[in-house]
Amino acid sequence: MCEKTIWVGLSLLLALPCFAYQPQIRPIYQVKWGNRSFALSGNIRTRFEYQGNYNIKKYGIKNDDAFFLERLRLNFNFILYPSIRAFLQIQDAHVLGLSLPAYTFKPSNPYFDPFDIRQGFLEIKPIEWLDFKIGRQQISYGDARILGPGQWGNTGRYAWDAIVATINNQYIKTHLLVGRYLIRDPNKWPNPNIHYPTGYAIYSTIKRLPFNLDLFYVLKRDCRKIKQGEAGKGIWNTNSIGFYLFDQFKHIDYSATYVYQWGWWGRDKIRAYGYNFQIGYTFPFTFKPHFKLQYTCGSGDKDPNDGIHGTFDGVFGGVDRFYGRMNFLGWMNLRDYEIDLEIKPHPALLIKTAYHYFTLDDKKDAWYFPNSKPQRWDKAGNSGKAIGHEIDTEAIFRYQRYEWRMGLSTFIPLNFAKNTGTNPHAYWYFLQMMIWF
Repeated sequence: MCEKTIWVGLSLLLALPCFAYQPQIRPIYQVKWGNRSFALSGNIRTRFEYQGNYNIKKYGIKNDDAFFLERLRLNFNFILYPSIRAFLQIQDAHVLGLSLPAYTFKPSNPYFDPFDIRQGFLEIKPIEWLDFKIGRQQISYGDARILGPGQWGNTGRYAWDAIVATINNQYIKTHLLVGRYLIRDPNKWPNPNIHYPTGYAIYSTIKRLPFNLDLFYVLKRDCRKIKQGEAGKGIWNTNSIGFYLFDQFKHIDYSATYVYQWGWWGRDKIRAYGYNFQIGYTFPFTFKPHFKLQYTCGSGDKDPNDGIHGTFDGVFGGVDRFYGRMNFLGWMNLRDYEIDLEIKPHPALLIKTAYHYFTLDDKKDAWYFPNSKPQRWDKAGNSGKAIGHEIDTEAIFRYQRYEWRMGLSTFIPLNFAKNTGTNPHAYWYFLQMMIWF
């Protein structure tokens, strides 16, 4: 208990500069010569986390963990010519006090990866409407539910070794990409990519519409014939096609995402889908309260022996802010009924509360964690569907280049969790400070 108190105190101490000092307005170093330039910038983030009755790998362990995280990112931005840019980002991520040993994280470590290359690419713009980005890069489109990085984790999620071509005119903006995402392996420098699967995508934003509309197609492909399905081993070939729509009308905002999947999972045919619908209203009061209702579904596999793979694949989306802040669920065999409330008691302060009611989509399929691995499973379907409730509260204070966050979450188990193993109430809180320079 004494060590945990020390971690809390250390986090609070490091958060104090958010209120005591004013940040630099410009990058830490910048120089120009003719039409060329160089800029050095970055950010540093520290966070204390306390996890009760769970950890990143398992729910229901009946003990707790307290640890301290540090992450430094340095950005080197070179403008070589008006049409050529080179960018390098170095990331240094450490963890102190974590009870889980490093060897338990294979192939990628979410907490620890010292001084590695997170991004390093060359961007070329040969003509006004065409852009090429080649190399190690972060990729994020739309609301990041389909293609987007998970920035909450200490080492980050979904940076890519990729080639991206962007076509941008008055009617449409289209991204064409092929690549593989990175593995955070602290024993290899630089970090390797996943090798398999390879990702291919077309992501387009349609312009000149009365609402925002994105259309996309994403392919995950692994031709090694080692993917195990119900009917045997074969290739992994997941096709995802769909749309993202967003609009605002006075005080009302709404959005919708829909994805249909087909292809091959070993020798099984893929027949899966996922969607999210949300509608919100901003009340015209001083604190600008914003109330939102959401419903998310990722299909499950109805029959584990029929040669049809019905479990939705979460594509390449950032999972660490969509399906509960405790990261207990991924977008697979999931139904998430969500209520959100945000208020701004001060221009620099945002307070958010979210309630989630989680159930399985199909009771014969598993409860999946965000890493796509089953957490609990009752293939007979006798344990029910209701996984649990989660309540998340977070306060965010921003002042120029400084940001301070604190949050508290709790998970209350229901029938499926209770019938498939140990089922204590789980809880989590954190304190975080971030400075951009």
